[in-house]
Amino acid sequence: MEHHHIEIKQERFEFAAKTKRKLFMLLGIGLLLVIIGAIGEESGMLTNRLWASVLLGAYYTFLLALGGAVFIGIAYLTNAGWNTGFKRVPEAMMQYMPIAGIILLIIFLTGHGNLYEWTENDAMEDPILEGKSTFLNTTFFIGSSVIFFLAYYFFIRRLRAFSLKEDLLEGNDKASAKIFHACRRISAGFIVVFGFTFPVIAWQWMMSLEPHWFSTIYSLYNFAIMWVCTATTIAMFCLWLKSKGYLNNMNENHFHDLGKFMFAFSIFWTYMWISQYLLIWYANIPEESEYFTSRGVGTAIHGGRFEFQFWLNLIVNFALPLLIFMSRSAKRNPRTMIVACAIILLGHWNDLYLMIMPGTVGQEAPVGFIEMGMTIVFFVPFIYTTLASLAKHNLIPVGHPYMEEFAHHEVAVA
Repeated sequence: MEHHHIEIKQERFEFAAKTKRKLFMLLGIGLLLVIIGAIGEESGMLTNRLWASVLLGAYYTFLLALGGAVFIGIAYLTNAGWNTGFKRVPEAMMQYMPIAGIILLIIFLTGHGNLYEWTENDAMEDPILEGKSTFLNTTFFIGSSVIFFLAYYFFIRRLRAFSLKEDLLEGNDKASAKIFHACRRISAGFIVVFGFTFPVIAWQWMMSLEPHWFSTIYSLYNFAIMWVCTATTIAMFCLWLKSKGYLNNMNENHFHDLGKFMFAFSIFWTYMWISQYLLIWYANIPEESEYFTSRGVGTAIHGGRFEFQFWLNLIVNFALPLLIFMSRSAKRNPRTMIVACAIILLGHWNDLYLMIMPGTVGQEAPVGFIEMGMTIVFFVPFIYTTLASLAKHNLIPVGHPYMEEFAHHEVAVA
Protein backbone atom coordinates (compact mmCIF):
# COMPACT_ATOMS: atom_id res chain seq x y z
CA MET A 1 0.00 0.00 0.00
CA GLU A 2 1.33 3.40 -0.96
CA HIS A 3 1.23 6.19 1.57
CA HIS A 4 1.24 9.91 0.97
CA HIS A 5 4.19 11.79 2.40
CA ILE A 6 3.83 12.89 6.01
CA GLU A 7 6.05 15.71 7.17
CA ILE A 8 7.87 14.86 10.38
CA LYS A 9 8.84 17.93 12.36
CA GLN A 10 11.11 18.09 15.35
CA GLU A 11 9.49 19.05 18.64
CA ARG A 12 10.94 20.33 21.89
CA PHE A 13 9.00 19.88 25.10
CA GLU A 14 8.94 22.84 27.46
CA PHE A 15 8.71 21.95 31.14
CA ALA A 16 6.66 24.98 32.09
CA ALA A 17 7.05 26.70 35.44
CA LYS A 18 3.29 26.29 35.96
CA THR A 19 3.61 22.53 35.67
CA LYS A 20 6.51 22.51 38.12
CA ARG A 21 4.47 24.53 40.61
CA LYS A 22 1.60 22.08 40.35
CA LEU A 23 3.95 19.18 41.03
CA PHE A 24 5.43 20.93 44.07
CA MET A 25 1.92 21.67 45.31
CA LEU A 26 1.02 18.00 44.82
CA LEU A 27 4.13 17.02 46.77
CA GLY A 28 3.06 19.34 49.58
CA ILE A 29 -0.40 17.77 49.60
CA GLY A 30 1.18 14.33 49.85
CA LEU A 31 3.35 15.36 52.80
CA LEU A 32 0.34 17.00 54.46
CA LEU A 33 -1.69 13.81 54.11
CA VAL A 34 1.13 11.81 55.72
CA ILE A 35 1.29 14.25 58.65
CA ILE A 36 -2.50 14.21 59.13
CA GLY A 37 -2.52 10.41 59.02
CA ALA A 38 0.30 10.23 61.55
CA ILE A 39 -1.50 12.38 64.12
CA GLY A 40 -3.01 10.24 66.84
CA GLU A 41 -1.56 6.98 65.53
CA GLU A 42 0.10 4.67 68.04
CA SER A 43 3.89 4.81 67.76
CA GLY A 44 4.39 1.11 67.00
CA MET A 45 1.71 1.00 64.32
CA LEU A 46 2.83 4.37 62.90
CA THR A 47 6.42 3.22 62.41
CA ASN A 48 5.35 0.06 60.58
CA ARG A 49 2.81 1.92 58.43
CA LEU A 50 5.35 4.57 57.45
CA TRP A 51 8.01 2.05 56.40
CA ALA A 52 5.52 -0.14 54.55
CA SER A 53 4.09 2.89 52.73
CA VAL A 54 7.58 4.09 51.83
CA LEU A 55 8.39 0.68 50.36
CA LEU A 56 5.12 0.64 48.41
CA GLY A 57 5.76 4.01 46.78
CA ALA A 58 9.45 3.32 46.14
CA TYR A 59 8.92 -0.14 44.63
CA TYR A 60 6.00 1.02 42.47
CA THR A 61 8.00 3.86 40.91
CA PHE A 62 11.03 1.57 40.56
CA LEU A 63 8.90 -0.83 38.50
CA LEU A 64 7.71 1.99 36.24
CA ALA A 65 11.24 3.31 35.67
CA LEU A 66 12.71 -0.12 35.00
CA GLY A 67 9.69 -0.96 32.87
CA GLY A 68 10.47 1.99 30.62
CA ALA A 69 13.90 0.48 29.90
CA VAL A 70 12.39 -2.96 29.27
CA PHE A 71 9.84 -1.41 26.89
CA ILE A 72 12.63 0.23 24.88
CA GLY A 73 14.78 -2.91 24.89
CA ILE A 74 11.99 -5.16 23.66
CA ALA A 75 10.99 -2.63 21.00
CA TYR A 76 14.52 -2.67 19.56
CA LEU A 77 14.80 -6.45 19.69
CA THR A 78 11.47 -6.95 17.90
CA ASN A 79 12.16 -4.29 15.25
CA ALA A 80 9.04 -2.44 16.35
CA GLY A 81 8.34 0.74 14.46
CA TRP A 82 4.92 1.74 15.80
CA ASN A 83 6.39 3.15 19.02
CA THR A 84 9.27 5.12 17.48
CA GLY A 85 7.68 8.58 17.64
CA PHE A 86 6.96 8.40 21.36
CA LYS A 87 9.92 6.30 22.49
CA ARG A 88 11.42 9.32 24.22
CA VAL A 89 8.66 8.92 26.84
CA PRO A 90 9.77 5.50 28.15
CA GLU A 91 13.36 6.68 27.72
CA ALA A 92 12.59 9.60 30.03
CA MET A 93 10.82 7.29 32.49
CA MET A 94 13.87 5.05 32.75
CA GLN A 95 16.03 7.99 33.83
CA TYR A 96 14.41 7.67 37.26
CA MET A 97 15.70 4.10 37.73
CA PRO A 98 19.03 5.08 39.43
CA ILE A 99 17.16 7.35 41.83
CA ALA A 100 14.62 4.62 42.60
CA GLY A 101 17.42 2.09 43.15
CA ILE A 102 19.23 4.38 45.60
CA ILE A 103 15.98 5.04 47.48
CA LEU A 104 15.28 1.31 47.79
CA LEU A 105 18.76 0.67 49.16
CA ILE A 106 18.35 3.49 51.71
CA ILE A 107 15.00 2.01 52.74
CA PHE A 108 16.57 -1.38 53.39
CA LEU A 109 19.59 0.00 55.23
CA THR A 110 17.52 2.18 57.56
CA GLY A 111 14.20 0.35 57.86
CA HIS A 112 14.89 -3.34 57.39
CA GLY A 113 14.02 -4.09 61.02
CA ASN A 114 10.45 -2.91 60.43
CA LEU A 115 10.03 -4.63 57.07
CA TYR A 116 12.07 -7.80 56.85
CA GLU A 117 11.61 -10.34 59.63
CA TRP A 118 14.65 -12.35 58.56
CA THR A 119 17.04 -9.47 59.40
CA GLU A 120 16.33 -9.71 63.13
CA ASN A 121 19.10 -11.09 65.34
CA ASP A 122 17.19 -14.19 66.47
CA ALA A 123 15.63 -14.91 63.06
CA MET A 124 17.95 -17.82 62.28
CA GLU A 125 16.67 -19.72 65.27
CA ASP A 126 13.67 -20.42 63.04
CA PRO A 127 14.49 -23.63 61.08
CA ILE A 128 12.70 -22.39 57.93
CA LEU A 129 14.61 -19.11 57.89
CA GLU A 130 17.84 -20.90 58.72
CA GLY A 131 17.32 -23.07 55.65
CA LYS A 132 17.06 -19.93 53.53
CA SER A 133 19.97 -18.13 55.16
CA THR A 134 22.25 -18.56 52.13
CA PHE A 135 19.83 -16.38 50.20
CA LEU A 136 18.25 -14.34 52.97
CA ASN A 137 21.18 -12.51 54.48
CA THR A 138 22.04 -8.84 54.51
CA THR A 139 25.33 -9.18 52.64
CA PHE A 140 23.80 -11.03 49.71
CA PHE A 141 20.73 -8.76 49.67
CA ILE A 142 22.68 -5.52 49.49
CA GLY A 143 25.50 -6.84 47.31
CA SER A 144 23.24 -8.38 44.66
CA SER A 145 20.91 -5.37 44.62
CA VAL A 146 23.81 -2.96 44.09
CA ILE A 147 25.23 -5.10 41.27
CA PHE A 148 21.84 -5.43 39.57
CA PHE A 149 21.01 -1.73 39.85
CA LEU A 150 24.43 -0.77 38.48
CA ALA A 151 23.99 -3.18 35.58
CA TYR A 152 20.60 -1.64 34.75
CA TYR A 153 22.10 1.84 34.99
CA PHE A 154 24.91 0.88 32.61
CA PHE A 155 22.50 -0.35 29.94
CA ILE A 156 20.14 2.59 30.44
CA ARG A 157 22.98 5.08 29.97
CA ARG A 158 24.17 3.29 26.83
CA LEU A 159 20.70 3.07 25.30
CA ARG A 160 20.00 6.72 26.02
CA ALA A 161 23.34 7.89 24.64
CA PHE A 162 22.92 6.06 21.34
CA SER A 163 19.30 7.10 21.03
CA LEU A 164 20.18 10.78 21.33
CA LYS A 165 22.74 10.39 18.54
CA GLU A 166 19.82 9.79 16.18
CA ASP A 167 18.90 13.46 16.48
CA LEU A 168 22.08 14.30 14.58
CA LEU A 169 21.57 11.82 11.76
CA GLU A 170 18.44 12.97 9.96
CA GLY A 171 18.83 12.03 6.29
CA ASN A 172 21.92 9.90 6.89
CA ASP A 173 20.43 6.43 6.43
CA LYS A 174 23.71 4.53 6.74
CA ALA A 175 24.74 6.16 10.01
CA SER A 176 21.18 5.89 11.34
CA ALA A 177 21.12 2.14 10.65
CA LYS A 178 24.45 1.76 12.43
CA ILE A 179 23.11 3.49 15.53
CA PHE A 180 19.96 1.39 15.40
CA HIS A 181 21.91 -1.89 15.32
CA ALA A 182 24.08 -0.70 18.20
CA CYS A 183 20.90 -0.11 20.21
CA ARG A 184 19.72 -3.60 19.30
CA ARG A 185 22.93 -5.15 20.62
CA ILE A 186 22.71 -3.16 23.84
CA SER A 187 19.04 -4.16 24.19
CA ALA A 188 19.88 -7.83 23.72
CA GLY A 189 22.39 -7.69 26.57
CA PHE A 190 20.02 -5.74 28.77
CA ILE A 191 17.05 -8.08 28.30
CA VAL A 192 19.19 -11.14 29.07
CA VAL A 193 20.53 -9.49 32.24
CA PHE A 194 17.03 -8.34 33.19
CA GLY A 195 15.59 -11.82 32.67
CA PHE A 196 18.03 -13.38 35.11
CA THR A 197 18.13 -10.60 37.70
CA PHE A 198 14.56 -9.33 38.01
CA PRO A 199 13.26 -12.59 39.55
CA VAL A 200 15.88 -12.22 42.28
CA ILE A 201 14.83 -8.62 42.90
CA ALA A 202 11.17 -9.67 43.20
CA TRP A 203 12.08 -12.47 45.62
CA GLN A 204 14.31 -10.26 47.74
CA TRP A 205 12.36 -7.02 47.94
CA MET A 206 8.81 -8.37 47.99
CA MET A 207 8.53 -12.11 48.65
CA SER A 208 10.96 -12.00 51.59
CA LEU A 209 8.54 -9.66 53.40
CA GLU A 210 6.88 -12.97 54.35
CA PRO A 211 9.90 -15.27 54.40
CA HIS A 212 8.06 -18.43 55.47
CA TRP A 213 6.03 -18.30 52.26
CA PHE A 214 7.12 -18.86 48.67
CA SER A 215 5.67 -19.00 45.18
CA THR A 216 7.32 -20.39 42.08
CA ILE A 217 5.68 -17.80 39.80
CA TYR A 218 6.05 -14.77 42.03
CA SER A 219 8.61 -13.11 39.77
CA LEU A 220 6.30 -13.48 36.75
CA TYR A 221 3.52 -11.94 38.80
CA ASN A 222 5.75 -8.93 39.54
CA PHE A 223 6.72 -8.70 35.87
CA ALA A 224 3.04 -8.66 34.89
CA ILE A 225 2.45 -5.74 37.26
CA MET A 226 5.48 -3.91 35.90
CA TRP A 227 4.58 -4.36 32.25
CA VAL A 228 0.90 -3.42 32.38
CA CYS A 229 1.63 -0.40 34.59
CA THR A 230 4.49 0.69 32.34
CA ALA A 231 2.31 0.60 29.20
CA THR A 232 -0.40 2.46 31.11
CA THR A 233 1.99 5.15 32.34
CA ILE A 234 3.42 5.63 28.84
CA ALA A 235 -0.12 6.06 27.53
CA MET A 236 -0.91 8.66 30.22
CA PHE A 237 2.23 10.70 29.49
CA CYS A 238 1.50 10.55 25.75
CA LEU A 239 -2.13 11.60 26.23
CA TRP A 240 -0.99 14.54 28.38
CA LEU A 241 1.69 15.59 25.88
CA LYS A 242 -0.83 15.30 23.06
CA SER A 243 -3.25 17.56 24.95
CA LYS A 244 -0.46 20.15 25.24
CA GLY A 245 0.15 20.19 21.49
CA TYR A 246 3.09 17.76 21.29
CA LEU A 247 3.53 14.39 19.51
CA ASN A 248 1.77 15.67 16.41
CA ASN A 249 2.55 12.54 14.40
CA MET A 250 1.03 10.30 17.05
CA ASN A 251 -2.55 9.38 16.25
CA GLU A 252 -5.38 7.13 17.37
CA ASN A 253 -3.69 4.09 15.83
CA HIS A 254 -0.77 4.38 18.22
CA PHE A 255 -3.06 4.80 21.21
CA HIS A 256 -5.02 1.80 19.92
CA ASP A 257 -1.87 -0.32 20.17
CA LEU A 258 -1.04 1.00 23.64
CA GLY A 259 -4.60 0.10 24.62
CA LYS A 260 -4.07 -3.40 23.26
CA PHE A 261 -0.95 -3.72 25.40
CA MET A 262 -2.91 -2.65 28.47
CA PHE A 263 -5.71 -5.06 27.59
CA ALA A 264 -3.43 -8.02 26.84
CA PHE A 265 -1.26 -7.69 29.90
CA SER A 266 -4.23 -7.17 32.19
CA ILE A 267 -5.24 -10.64 30.99
CA PHE A 268 -1.68 -11.88 31.53
CA TRP A 269 -1.67 -10.45 35.06
CA THR A 270 -4.95 -12.26 35.72
CA TYR A 271 -3.46 -15.51 34.45
CA MET A 272 -0.58 -15.13 36.91
CA TRP A 273 -2.97 -14.13 39.71
CA ILE A 274 -5.29 -17.10 39.27
CA SER A 275 -2.42 -19.52 38.64
CA GLN A 276 -0.70 -18.57 41.89
CA TYR A 277 -3.99 -18.82 43.76
CA LEU A 278 -5.07 -22.18 42.31
CA LEU A 279 -1.64 -23.82 42.65
CA ILE A 280 -1.64 -23.01 46.35
CA TRP A 281 -5.36 -23.71 46.86
CA TYR A 282 -5.39 -27.28 45.57
CA ALA A 283 -2.07 -28.19 47.21
CA ASN A 284 -3.34 -26.82 50.56
CA ILE A 285 0.12 -26.87 52.14
CA PRO A 286 0.11 -24.76 55.34
CA GLU A 287 3.33 -22.81 54.66
CA GLU A 288 2.02 -21.88 51.21
CA SER A 289 -1.63 -21.21 51.99
CA GLU A 290 -0.82 -18.80 54.84
CA TYR A 291 -0.25 -16.09 52.23
CA PHE A 292 -3.93 -16.22 51.30
CA THR A 293 -5.36 -16.97 54.74
CA SER A 294 -3.58 -13.89 56.09
CA ARG A 295 -5.50 -11.92 53.49
CA GLY A 296 -8.83 -13.35 54.69
CA VAL A 297 -9.22 -15.87 51.87
CA GLY A 298 -9.82 -19.59 52.33
CA THR A 299 -10.67 -19.31 56.02
CA ALA A 300 -13.85 -20.16 57.89
CA ILE A 301 -14.12 -16.55 59.07
CA HIS A 302 -15.18 -14.14 56.33
CA GLY A 303 -15.00 -10.39 56.31
CA GLY A 304 -11.33 -10.16 57.30
CA ARG A 305 -9.36 -6.95 56.95
CA PHE A 306 -8.08 -7.69 53.46
CA GLU A 307 -10.80 -9.92 51.97
CA PHE A 308 -12.68 -7.08 50.26
CA GLN A 309 -9.47 -5.66 48.76
CA PHE A 310 -8.40 -9.12 47.66
CA TRP A 311 -11.49 -9.65 45.50
CA LEU A 312 -11.58 -5.98 44.49
CA ASN A 313 -8.14 -6.63 43.00
CA LEU A 314 -9.63 -9.05 40.51
CA ILE A 315 -12.46 -6.69 39.56
CA VAL A 316 -10.34 -3.56 39.10
CA ASN A 317 -7.33 -5.19 37.43
CA PHE A 318 -9.16 -7.73 35.28
CA ALA A 319 -12.90 -7.23 34.87
CA LEU A 320 -12.90 -3.46 34.28
CA PRO A 321 -9.95 -3.36 31.81
CA LEU A 322 -11.50 -6.33 30.01
CA LEU A 323 -14.89 -4.65 29.64
CA ILE A 324 -13.43 -1.27 28.68
CA PHE A 325 -10.81 -2.41 26.16
CA MET A 326 -12.95 -4.99 24.38
CA SER A 327 -14.28 -2.06 22.38
CA ARG A 328 -12.15 -0.77 19.51
CA SER A 329 -13.46 2.75 19.99
CA ALA A 330 -12.46 2.80 23.67
CA LYS A 331 -8.79 2.39 22.73
CA ARG A 332 -9.08 5.38 20.40
CA ASN A 333 -10.97 7.71 22.72
CA PRO A 334 -8.64 9.88 24.85
CA ARG A 335 -11.17 10.35 27.66
CA THR A 336 -11.91 6.65 27.91
CA MET A 337 -8.20 5.89 27.82
CA ILE A 338 -7.51 8.30 30.68
CA VAL A 339 -10.22 6.68 32.82
CA ALA A 340 -8.92 3.19 32.01
CA CYS A 341 -5.33 4.24 32.80
CA ALA A 342 -6.38 5.65 36.17
CA ILE A 343 -8.29 2.45 36.99
CA ILE A 344 -5.30 0.24 36.14
CA LEU A 345 -2.75 2.30 38.06
CA LEU A 346 -4.98 2.57 41.14
CA GLY A 347 -5.84 -1.11 40.85
CA HIS A 348 -2.22 -2.17 40.90
CA TRP A 349 -1.55 0.19 43.78
CA ASN A 350 -4.09 -1.93 45.63
CA ASP A 351 -2.30 -5.02 44.30
CA LEU A 352 1.04 -3.89 45.72
CA TYR A 353 -0.64 -2.82 48.95
CA LEU A 354 -1.89 -6.40 49.41
CA MET A 355 1.59 -7.74 48.68
CA ILE A 356 3.24 -5.54 51.31
CA MET A 357 0.91 -4.66 54.19
CA PRO A 358 -0.18 -8.04 55.64
CA GLY A 359 3.43 -9.16 56.10
CA THR A 360 4.71 -5.86 57.52
CA VAL A 361 1.91 -4.00 59.29
CA GLY A 362 -0.33 -7.01 59.94
CA GLN A 363 -4.06 -7.53 60.07
CA GLU A 364 -4.74 -4.04 61.40
CA ALA A 365 -3.22 -2.31 58.37
CA PRO A 366 -5.58 0.43 57.16
CA VAL A 367 -5.81 2.32 53.90
CA GLY A 368 -5.55 5.90 55.06
CA PHE A 369 -3.90 9.26 54.59
CA ILE A 370 -0.43 7.87 55.28
CA GLU A 371 -0.60 5.33 52.47
CA MET A 372 -2.16 7.73 49.97
CA GLY A 373 0.10 10.62 50.88
CA MET A 374 3.30 8.57 50.74
CA THR A 375 2.38 7.31 47.26
CA ILE A 376 2.00 10.91 46.07
CA VAL A 377 5.35 11.79 47.69
CA PHE A 378 7.07 9.13 45.56
CA PHE A 379 5.17 9.68 42.33
CA VAL A 380 5.89 13.40 42.17
CA PRO A 381 9.70 12.95 41.85
CA PHE A 382 9.12 10.22 39.26
CA ILE A 383 6.89 12.49 37.18
CA TYR A 384 9.22 15.46 37.67
CA THR A 385 12.28 13.47 36.58
CA THR A 386 10.46 12.14 33.52
CA LEU A 387 9.26 15.56 32.39
CA ALA A 388 12.65 17.16 33.09
CA SER A 389 14.31 14.45 30.99
CA LEU A 390 11.85 15.05 28.16
CA ALA A 391 12.67 18.76 28.24
CA LYS A 392 16.44 18.24 28.01
CA HIS A 393 16.46 16.82 24.48
CA ASN A 394 14.41 16.70 21.31
CA LEU A 395 11.06 14.97 21.71
CA ILE A 396 11.01 13.28 18.30
CA PRO A 397 13.85 10.95 17.14
CA VAL A 398 13.68 12.19 13.55
CA GLY A 399 16.82 10.27 12.59
CA HIS A 400 15.45 6.89 13.64
CA PRO A 401 15.18 4.52 10.62
CA TYR A 402 11.59 3.57 11.54
CA MET A 403 10.28 7.11 11.96
CA GLU A 404 8.54 7.00 8.58
CA GLU A 405 6.90 3.70 9.53
CA PHE A 406 5.66 5.27 12.75
CA ALA A 407 4.13 8.20 10.89
CA HIS A 408 2.19 5.85 8.57
CA HIS A 409 1.20 3.34 11.23
CA GLU A 410 -2.35 2.02 10.90
CA VAL A 411 -4.28 -0.60 12.82
CA ALA A 412 -6.39 -2.78 10.54
CA VAL A 413 -10.11 -2.98 11.25
CA ALA A 414 -11.03 -6.47 12.44
